[in-house]
Amino acid sequence: MKKQYLVSVLTTRGKTKNMIVEATSCKDADELASQKYPSYEVQRISCDEKDIKFFLTMKKMRKDK
Repeated sequence: MKKQYLVSVLTTRGKTKNMIVEATSCKDADELASQKYPSYEVQRISCDEKDIKFFLTMKKMRKDK
């Protein structure tokens, strides 16, 4: 069963980028993020619904400015 994971990666310029991926495990989420951004370093992976909702809320607030 696939779950949503919030993945934080560090860009080559030292900035953090967050993304949501659907995966079966943390290891799978790590692999998906690494495939999408091979030059970035995976920093944190979370499947906590609170973290995902917070990320989506902040993303929406930033777009509404």
